Amino acid sequence: MNEVTARIQAYEMLKTSIMDGRVKPGDHLREEHLAEEYGVSRTPIRQAIRQLADEGLVEIGDNKRSYVTDVSPTQLEQMFDVQALLESYSAGLAAARMTDEMLDRIRAAQDQLEANYRAQKSEDDRQYLEDNSRFHRAIHACNGNPKLFHIVDKVVDTSYAVFIKIGRVTESETAIDYHHRIISALEARDSEMAQLYMRTHVETVRRLYRALLTEHNHKSGPVRR
Repeated sequence: MNEVTARIQAYEMLKTSIMDGRVKPGDHLREEHLAEEYGVSRTPIRQAIRQLADEGLVEIGDNKRSYVTDVSPTQLEQMFDVQALLESYSAGLAAARMTDEMLDRIRAAQDQLEANYRAQKSEDDRQYLEDNSRFHRAIHACNGNPKLFHIVDKVVDTSYAVFIKIGRVTESETAIDYHHRIISALEARDSEMAQLYMRTHVETVRRLYRALLTEHNHKSGPVRR
C-alpha cells in the first residue's frame, strides 16, 4: 500500500468510525492503537487526524493528544458565529462573479442532494450531511478568493461536529427551501440577497441544533461548558 492510499484509507476508516458512533465524542485517539487496528503505519493515522481536525471532527490539544470533538453549548454558539459570518460573506462574493457554468455546478449539487433525500434516503443522515457540504462548497468555490475558500472550507462541516454529539441532523425541508432561495439570489447576481439568505439559513440551522443539543443534554445529564 502506497503512502497516499494509506492516508486515504486511514481517513475514511476513522471518519466512518466517528460518524457511526463507534468512536465517541471525547474519546482519546491513540495513534498506535489506530495504526494497528487499520493495518497502516502511524504516519497516515497522524495525517488523517489532522485532516479531521481541519473539518472540526477532532480536537488536538496543547499536549498534542487528539480527541473526538465533544461540542458544548458554548462551543456550538462559537462555531455557528464563525460559520454565519464567513459563509454569508463568501456567498455574496460568489453572487457578484457568478457565471452560467458555476450555476450549473451549484444546481447539480442541489439536485443530487434532493434526489438522495427523496429516494428514501432521508433517514441516511451521513448522506445528507455529505450532500449538504458539497452544495455549500460548490458556492464558495465561486467566491474568487482562494484564501477565503481555504478558511470557509473548514467551517462548512460544522453540522458534522454537532451530529456526532447528538446523533441527529436538523429537519431538512427548511434547509432545502433556503438552498433554493440562495440559488435564486445567485441567479440574479444579487450579492446582498445571497448574503442575507445564506446568513438566515445558517442561523436557522443554529437554532434547530441548539434545541436538539439542549434536548440531548437534558436526557444525558450535566455537560461541560
